[in-house]
Amino acid sequence: MTRVVNLATGAEAAYSLPPRESVVAAYRQLTRKDWNWWEEPRDQFGRYDLPIREGERTIACGDWCAAKEEGIDK
Repeated sequence: MTRVVNLATGAEAAYSLPPRESVVAAYRQLTRKDWNWWEEPRDQFGRYDLPIREGERTIACGDWCAAKEEGIDK
């Protein structure tokens, strides 16, 4: 389970996906209101020009951020 947090609003969501896919899902679903992301093949999931930023311990897409390692966000 990956917990993602919107750094602008404090909103939280959880996904049964790896961190990269989780922040992309949150951005597409909760920011862009694109509810059809689950129908895409996994290798096509992040094919759009998305605002993804990767740090040493975190990954973000738009304002949605997640820890890369499980347990680091506790």
